[in-house]
Amino acid sequence: MAGAGLTEPRRVGPRLRLCGGTTHVVVLKTLNAGRTWVRRRSRLDAGGIPAGLSPTVSAETHPASTSGEPNVTLTKINPPALPVPMGYTQVVATEGSRTIYVAGQVSVDVVGNVVAPGDVIGQARRAFTNVKSAVEAAGATVEDIAKVTWYVVGYRSELLPQLAAARRVVFGDHAPASTLIGVAALANPDYLIEVEAVAVIDAPPA
Repeated sequence: MAGAGLTEPRRVGPRLRLCGGTTHVVVLKTLNAGRTWVRRRSRLDAGGIPAGLSPTVSAETHPASTSGEPNVTLTKINPPALPVPMGYTQVVATEGSRTIYVAGQVSVDVVGNVVAPGDVIGQARRAFTNVKSAVEAAGATVEDIAKVTWYVVGYRSELLPQLAAARRVVFGDHAPASTLIGVAALANPDYLIEVEAVAVIDAPPA
């Protein structure tokens, strides 16, 4: 992969329980961050909307990194051809040199004990807290997360408001692209929710 402008994946995540055969976080780092910054600036118009997008598209562009010069952005886009989402964003376009892939996080503590057994809302809070720990281990924050996918055992639509509230406890008002999938079961029958995430940053790891 080095020949394609990428370093070898960097595996991190010391604050999370070690899983046999599983890496909690994988970071892909592209080279020449300065060139990424110049390219990002040239592709945004004065209003912060990527060149070529219709002005009717709802787009929110902001620095995703909170330290140093903003070399990365997440541009949140809600196209007029799609319904207005509640609590997430239809499209997130990213500009940055490091992509962080977080393995599915479940409601367990650092030694693997299930937190909030039988309580899907309590498990949601812990799973998102573990996602936060994972991205922070890679030098990112929850605001750098571009996409989340969550899997909920026995999902019912009436659970959505409480699940969304559980996510807001950790994510605040940050609304990445999101997919929620109802499933029959996860790897352990005690797990009721699992959350994956992808984040993008530019700053080097601490």
